[in-house]
Amino acid sequence: MNTSSISLRTAFFFLLTAGTVTLAGCVVATESDENVFEEDTSSSSDAIKFGTSVTEKYPEAVTIDIGTTKICSGVLIAPMVVLTAGHCVYGASTWTVKAGTESRTTTSRAIYDWTTPGTSINPAQHDIALLFLSKPIWLRSYPTIAQAPVLANTPVTNVGRMNNGVATSTLWGADVYDLNYGTQIGAAPPYSGTFAFDYWASNVLDPGDSGGPVFINDAGPHQIVAVNSGAGTLGSGKQIELLARVDLLHGWIMQHVTANPAPIPTSAQISCVFDWAEVAHSNLFSPPAPGVLLPSPPYMYRSYPGTNNYLGAAWASASEPRQAVASFNSTYPIKHVFSRGPSGVDEDQGTVGYWMKQANCL
Repeated sequence: MNTSSISLRTAFFFLLTAGTVTLAGCVVATESDENVFEEDTSSSSDAIKFGTSVTEKYPEAVTIDIGTTKICSGVLIAPMVVLTAGHCVYGASTWTVKAGTESRTTTSRAIYDWTTPGTSINPAQHDIALLFLSKPIWLRSYPTIAQAPVLANTPVTNVGRMNNGVATSTLWGADVYDLNYGTQIGAAPPYSGTFAFDYWASNVLDPGDSGGPVFINDAGPHQIVAVNSGAGTLGSGKQIELLARVDLLHGWIMQHVTANPAPIPTSAQISCVFDWAEVAHSNLFSPPAPGVLLPSPPYMYRSYPGTNNYLGAAWASASEPRQAVASFNSTYPIKHVFSRGPSGVDEDQGTVGYWMKQANCL
């Protein structure tokens, strides 16, 4: 374990005018053998270091404006729920979440145990919080939350919102290959122990990227292992980042997802989506059967004998790939569209809400 301690300082940046910022705090080592670390809330900053645009790759990543003075990043984990850092939520009352062209303002949130104000981070608390939206933001799919720790050196991608000192609506990502456990990093007085609720890695963050998701870097379904918490300098001079682990709070997070479900699509909305598909993809779904919805549990479906295809809507399982299930699924309470072709294999086409948006059926 690194026997040097870490002191944590918050760098707050305050908006003066649009696109103009001033720095009120920064990371400076006070002693050569002291680890210096900063919480990562701000209203502007440089980009994630060595980052590239990932807005299309990770449409679930969002920007968060905190009142009118500070900003963070976050991630949609369900149509009505945003995951972010605890210090992005504690002490604030209003947040505006933006995903692509959609924006929601909310005053509803949940914090697990984060109560540390000001410039220090308590290693005995989880830097995790949730925001609840009053109206869903529909995506084709949503990321999963890790249920167990990942191995050291698992490649991950940090995602945040900053670029060249300007707060942008574009999300930026950078890959990290030396992820490790926060138990190796000692806490500074008045705290003790280690950062057992965090991972650490070589730093690619700058203030303003707090709350952004940390994804396992692979081609499969998106899985979140942590959220960006802070960045700073070890006594050795090494620049590192702290990342708040989500696996430790998986049950708490999913409890809130279940308690904040999106509106259930009506039969009329499902029928509207199928009607749209018949026009947009007439080569797959013919002859048209507007208005028809037939029950065949777990589906409400429509058949197309001309092309030997089917469209159905059903509750989806929590597993990946999603499977149709017969009733409301408490760990993933979202209905999906499924298609079946001549092969007889059901294929998940994403949430009904996403297709309602594409088909103008909201």
